[in-house]
Amino acid sequence: MRALIYARVSADPKNRGRSVDEQVDECQAWAEREGWQVVDVIRDTNRSASRHARREREGWGEVGRLLELGGVDVLVTWEASRAQRDLESYVKLRQLCVDHGVRWAYSGNVYDLTDRTDRQRSAFDAVMAEDESERTRERVLRAMRSNATKGRPHGRLPFGYRRIYDEHTGELVRQEPDPGRAPLVREAARRFLAGESTRAIANDWNDRGVPTPHPSGKRWDLT
Repeated sequence: MRALIYARVSADPKNRGRSVDEQVDECQAWAEREGWQVVDVIRDTNRSASRHARREREGWGEVGRLLELGGVDVLVTWEASRAQRDLESYVKLRQLCVDHGVRWAYSGNVYDLTDRTDRQRSAFDAVMAEDESERTRERVLRAMRSNATKGRPHGRLPFGYRRIYDEHTGELVRQEPDPGRAPLVREAARRFLAGESTRAIANDWNDRGVPTPHPSGKRWDLT
């Protein structure tokens, strides 16, 4: 059988999920054990599959296109939630598989979506994936409301600030301008208001070796 592998990971700063490469490795090993020919591997990195996602999954769109073209017998994902986290997307995928004779393989099982029992099992997994996504969203919103009520920041640390934590409890005490980076923010604001482009400022900062907040050490790129 001809297999198409799809791997996806959302933003996962605490590394609770599997990376895209780990998913691909496991799916490829599975295909090899089954004697499937892998015709393509498609990845979506830092892309949510929930109904609240703000960015399109370019890779998933390509999966749909390839299924419609034919030449694929089985779609392989690490688990059901890698493909979708909302029921509407599940129904669309199920119909694509039915229309084009494609089976869906995940979590060690292969599902024939023309079969009533397989449809039921995969639908249950889709419901669970959607529920998990909704519960995660509720927890995030609850934390945001709590932080707002207490006057605490939420989310990523803005460039130019630092956070002070209680040395005994580890609780956030306050967020304040960083003595080393705050002057850079003020400088950039003055230069921009004077008519200089963000691209010119970014290039200058790169030339001066001003570090970005990105952990990988990427250069400033505001084009």
